[in-house]
Amino acid sequence: MTTDVTADVSHPRGNTMHITTKRRTLLAAAALASATALVLTGCSGSSSNGTASKSITVQVQTGQEAEVAAFIKVFKKQHPGDTVKTVSVSQTAKTGSNLQVLTSSNAPDVAIVPTNTQVFSRLTQGKQLLSLSDVWKKADLQKLYGNSLANSLKTNGTPYVVSIDSTIYNIVYYNKALFKKAGIATPTDHRIASLSDLESMVTKLKGIGKQGLSIGPGDNFQSSWMIDAFLPTASSTSQLQNYLTNWESSKTKITAKYTDAPFVDSISRIQAMGKAGVFQTGYLGQTVPQSESNFVQQSAGMVLDGSYSPATFKKDGINFDYDWALLPPIDSSKKTQVSLYNGDAYAIPARAKNPTVAKQFLESVMSAEGQTTTIASGSLPATNNVPKSAFSGTAVQVQEILADEAKNGGQPGWTSVVPGGLGQQLVDPKIQELLNGNGSAQAIGQAVDSELQTVRSGNAN
Repeated sequence: MTTDVTADVSHPRGNTMHITTKRRTLLAAAALASATALVLTGCSGSSSNGTASKSITVQVQTGQEAEVAAFIKVFKKQHPGDTVKTVSVSQTAKTGSNLQVLTSSNAPDVAIVPTNTQVFSRLTQGKQLLSLSDVWKKADLQKLYGNSLANSLKTNGTPYVVSIDSTIYNIVYYNKALFKKAGIATPTDHRIASLSDLESMVTKLKGIGKQGLSIGPGDNFQSSWMIDAFLPTASSTSQLQNYLTNWESSKTKITAKYTDAPFVDSISRIQAMGKAGVFQTGYLGQTVPQSESNFVQQSAGMVLDGSYSPATFKKDGINFDYDWALLPPIDSSKKTQVSLYNGDAYAIPARAKNPTVAKQFLESVMSAEGQTTTIASGSLPATNNVPKSAFSGTAVQVQEILADEAKNGGQPGWTSVVPGGLGQQLVDPKIQELLNGNGSAQAIGQAVDSELQTVRSGNAN
């Protein structure tokens, strides 16, 4: 039996990356603020380390019931004597009022804790999550996630969460027949080499009466999405790691500012694409579904989307062959990698009643068997231990993208890692204004630097 933490319900799976863009309601913000004082002063009481009870309570985000049901099935197979009760949590609650639940005496054993929210940072600051170092070690997650993702999931070197699934985004899908008709060469190694090459593609598409790269800024995330593709190609490894983690604590030294070249150049690249007419006519007023329709209906030769898109295209009746590529790097000596969203994460609250069995549940989720189940649920595994045969039913483009990630690696997206108030919610409207001719890349960097100080102090809304 499930019970809902809040009556405010939304469904994130219609378009996977919407999960990073939902704005907090006033109710959620108020709940978050009231819970923060409780967290940071330290809640009384502690978890039980006994295993007398073989029953655990697991939170399930609305829209992810099938995925978690599959995880539970694997867990029960591996631990037949244990039982699992699920508790539903809405999209709105998980970024706000759930903080109160996770610090209460009724805390679940396994909790939804999105890593790019203030809920996560305040729980870690208040020492209200158990370390999962033993789970990571037993499941070999440092290796199975890869260093870039693994390090982005840790707080001051300690893992408090496991990322349970993955989404790949910033994929440029292109119409093969239109490219051939326009005389556009197939991008080598699935990579657009330079901005000038991208501009040339668009010019040739317009020459046959088609639009260029279709995007959907109207949903308030795709404008800033592109930062996640460009920033790794403009930063050193240490700079990128600092961008991804310097918000977590005031003790973390800031070595990469948002007014520094890597971030400003990434914003400037997006601005340059807008000025060059890379995007479709009227793009600022269009949503992602409209953008996808432009591509499926062949009014645009390219579309910016994610690993979930082939299923959407098929549902929308696509009737032509298409391929994929990645956006051009800022530093031509660097190879663009796929952008990764791994913010769907589970943690164990400090007040969990049965943390031992909860850890066994997380180990089941992160096992090869557990991760394989994410495919049937419409997601992708967060780890690289799933056999290739498990992907046989997915679109060939998705299989190729996964093979590219295995060969060339992937990068956790900046907007997918940092809190929304520092990243996407703050930056996306400003980039849209920039594309509309207002503001500057430097000014956006200054705004993010300012907000970073607020987030680090623990006083962000």
